[in-house]
Amino acid sequence: MFGFKDSRSKETGVVIGLQPEPDQKEAGKNQNILSPNNMYIPANCLVKGTIESKGDVRIAGKIEGEVIVSGKLDISESAVITGNIDADSLLINGELHGNIKVKNLLEVGPTGRLYGDIIASFLKIVKGAHFVGTSTHHYEPSLSTNKSNTSSHSSLLQSIMAKNSKAI
Repeated sequence: MFGFKDSRSKETGVVIGLQPEPDQKEAGKNQNILSPNNMYIPANCLVKGTIESKGDVRIAGKIEGEVIVSGKLDISESAVITGNIDADSLLINGELHGNIKVKNLLEVGPTGRLYGDIIASFLKIVKGAHFVGTSTHHYEPSLSTNKSNTSSHSSLLQSIMAKNSKAI
């Protein structure tokens, strides 16, 4: 998924910044198109600073800084990240030292090592994973659901308080 075929050597190569995707029309000609929606950072790279992407990102290298992804973030076994993460979804199979905020699913795979605090809607830690920190469930309901839940909770609270005041 995160590699491309070099038309000269037919070996897998790497791209930093953009993830190539095969051109369906030219599939037989070993030509590729760089997609602005995906990013790959290979194992032999060190990046210092903030990484921001509006697409999916796979990291196999070393990152020293914040990673902000509006998509899926995949931290490979060889990756070591020191910095905070903000992503839509996250899979950790490498090592991460930092705090995490994930809108959807955070999964720590069997080779994942996570040292930091988590805020996520869904959390999955599989056998073999290592996690040191705290986790907090975070869920943001839609505005229409939130308004109805707030009014029903308010009504319920008022009726409980009314019963308790009558009992006293």
